[in-house]
Amino acid sequence: MKTFIASKKTELDKDAAILENLKYPNILQLIFCTIQPKSCSLVLELMSTDLNKFIQGRISPDNELPFTLPVALDIMLQIARGLKYIHERGVGHRDIKPSNILMTPTPVPELVEMGYVEVKLADFGMAKAKLMSCTTRSQTANVGTPVYRAPELFDGADAKVSHRV
Repeated sequence: MKTFIASKKTELDKDAAILENLKYPNILQLIFCTIQPKSCSLVLELMSTDLNKFIQGRISPDNELPFTLPVALDIMLQIARGLKYIHERGVGHRDIKPSNILMTPTPVPELVEMGYVEVKLADFGMAKAKLMSCTTRSQTANVGTPVYRAPELFDGADAKVSHRV
């Protein structure tokens, strides 16, 4: 559950409006919204952890990797599928980072033993609906977590640079 104080109701409305129209296996699902006099909440699909916490919990002193190569590739593909889905619907997430990528063990027992997980994109509070194009001119500079932001989106970046999704 994600709860907002009443003054942040517009943030809840934006998150809920975007999530209610996104139905895809790699997108966190909105179950329902509640509005109270002093707070508002989004009730969301339950996931075990986020990618950041998961990796931090698996860092070992002997430099063992947190995932096998096939599992890492599968995680990247799931993230890419979720991004492709939202971009095809004109939504730009604008804050993709490990803590906004939620994970839970896969429901397939044989794959759980090998370390496979289900991955879902979450936290659409900074998302931009109705993306017109993928040029830096159409994107808001300095939105999202700076360490994960594309270089061309920093203030003063060359507006002629563009990227494709």
